[in-house]
Amino acid sequence: MFIPPALLLNLVGGALFFYICTRLLEPFWQQTPQPVKERLAFVDFLKGASIAAVVLLHAVNLYPQYMWIQDYLWFAVPLFIFCTGYLLARKYPQEGNEKKYYSGMLLRIVIPYLLYAALNEVAVGFAQNGGLLPAKEIVLNVLLGMYNGGNLYFIPLIMQLYLIYPIARKMQQKMPAWLFVCIAVAFSIGVKWFDDAAQAGGWNSDPVSLVFFGRYFFFFAAGMYLAHMKYDAREATSGRFAAMGALCLLLILAKQALYLGYAYFYPLAILAFAYAAFEVLGKVPLGKNAASLVRVAGENSYAIYIFHAPFIYELRLMGAGWGWGGLAVACTAALIGGIMISKAAGKLVRLLKNAKRQA
Repeated sequence: MFIPPALLLNLVGGALFFYICTRLLEPFWQQTPQPVKERLAFVDFLKGASIAAVVLLHAVNLYPQYMWIQDYLWFAVPLFIFCTGYLLARKYPQEGNEKKYYSGMLLRIVIPYLLYAALNEVAVGFAQNGGLLPAKEIVLNVLLGMYNGGNLYFIPLIMQLYLIYPIARKMQQKMPAWLFVCIAVAFSIGVKWFDDAAQAGGWNSDPVSLVFFGRYFFFFAAGMYLAHMKYDAREATSGRFAAMGALCLLLILAKQALYLGYAYFYPLAILAFAYAAFEVLGKVPLGKNAASLVRVAGENSYAIYIFHAPFIYELRLMGAGWGWGGLAVACTAALIGGIMISKAAGKLVRLLKNAKRQA
């Protein structure tokens, strides 16, 4: 079977990048067999950085002169999915707690999304059409995350990963770790190859292909793969930090000739770079405060994701502009608004739980 030279070059280059990334990541983890029972500072930091990048990724659509920034924000969704795989594998490493697992998914992800979808269907439906859309269209909107220009595709995608996690966990337990990761990367690159063709007409030209989890499964599996480890940067050196920065630069420079290698391993290089940033922030004046702000965004990332999409979308419809200042204000407002909604929702849930106990 003939393999296109471009694909072969991507696979070889990607394998080299993957090897370098894994070697650079090694000093940042130490083995821990214990399931997680509390929030993990670095994971919240990584989620916060990822959700901020997602907001910026969508906000630059308001400012065509800054669209070039999107080329460097590709890591946002992959690293968010990496965190999802890592946390699920830390919280639910074994079978036997399926009821807790699925009820958690229902309360934290499904119900908030369905509430938002219902509000959106009522508000937009009556405002634009004088009534609700046909039931078939509503179901498709929910399943494909078609709200706000299709930018909510990520939520149905995450739901798919939650649903397949028990299967992926069983695969991981039945085979060597290297084989599990190889299957994941081969599957994701294959899906990405077909997805690029499906989206050739423009972003979201094929919403079914866009919402399918396949092209992101490698990052989910990578998080699962590292779930027996915990973040620990004590062995890190300044030379290794410099190597991480050089690797990020190399991947950016190579993205034209090695697109698939870049697409799948640039996020891992950013992951390594995030370790360096987290460590440095803990040692410089006001650094801990900055890291804490990023962690707050990570702790409330799901609400930020749901809120920022309609907020940015409405700004876009209004034709908002104002240059760098406007871009900064739009992103900051989206982050703060999402955090406030998350805090309010959390308080409401606690009040309802207390009322139920007292009843």
